[in-house]
Amino acid sequence: MRWWVLLYFFLEIVVTIELGGAMGGLATFLEILASALLGMVILVNMKHALAYGMGEIMRGKLTPEQLIAGNVLAAVGALLLIVPGFISDFVGIVLQFEIITHALGRRMKRTTPYKKGDEDVIDVEIIEHHTTTK
Repeated sequence: MRWWVLLYFFLEIVVTIELGGAMGGLATFLEILASALLGMVILVNMKHALAYGMGEIMRGKLTPEQLIAGNVLAAVGALLLIVPGFISDFVGIVLQFEIITHALGRRMKRTTPYKKGDEDVIDVEIIEHHTTTK
């Protein structure tokens, strides 16, 4: 486990305790419940966003990579809304904004695992089949 994951968990707990203490137990519970319901609604309605995105691809306003990256990030944001905690809720809400997901999608598209000159490489798998004759 990387150190930043532990740092995230630490910060999530500290922020949740501090804000939860300031807001009160009932308000904190209602916020967690509301954000979880919002996350579930977003996930259920994801099919509408995909249909709209397919239309944008057909119009030439969106690339398939941008559609996938934007919807994957929005789904991750919806899952973060379901997870209890104030930091995860904040990040989950931010990932619901299309301008953020498109910017992150363009950034992810620029990072490619291939090195220059790998365009001509074909990845194949050879499976040997042994038969025995009697």
